[in-house]
Amino acid sequence: MPELDLIDLVIGFLLLITPVVYFHELGHYWVARKAGVIVEVFSIGFGPEIYGWTAKSGTRWRFSAIPLGGYVKMRGDDDFASTSSSASQNMTGSFSNASLAWRMAIVAAGPIANFILGIVLFSAVYMSFGKQVIPSVIGEVMPNTPAASAGMMAGD
Repeated sequence: MPELDLIDLVIGFLLLITPVVYFHELGHYWVARKAGVIVEVFSIGFGPEIYGWTAKSGTRWRFSAIPLGGYVKMRGDDDFASTSSSASQNMTGSFSNASLAWRMAIVAAGPIANFILGIVLFSAVYMSFGKQVIPSVIGEVMPNTPAASAGMMAGD
């Protein structure tokens, strides 16, 4: 097997982590939208925006310079740590104005989305490649054993 250099490892890592981050953040996004919380930014990566667009819903979808995670910024978040101001408690469509049950669901939706992604990927691999089956064929019969006296032969 050929040795992988650093750039191959970095590209492989990014190709692996980006879909996982996307589905995690998509879980938060989807439940927040169902709860009536307005999502202002959906970002894959941190830092300055490299590429982005604004959807009809008003959400800014973006790819950022540091691709080591992502975030969903909801209405009322003062910073990227999702701390809310006292004014956002009464702001329509803000995370802090949602009920406790909806806030718990929004927070839990990211890990649940990752769990579902794992099940889907595992199922896809299992259905595509199946499980390894070892045929039950006799490879060798030792002389003076019960198998030899029963007449079993190699290849049976």
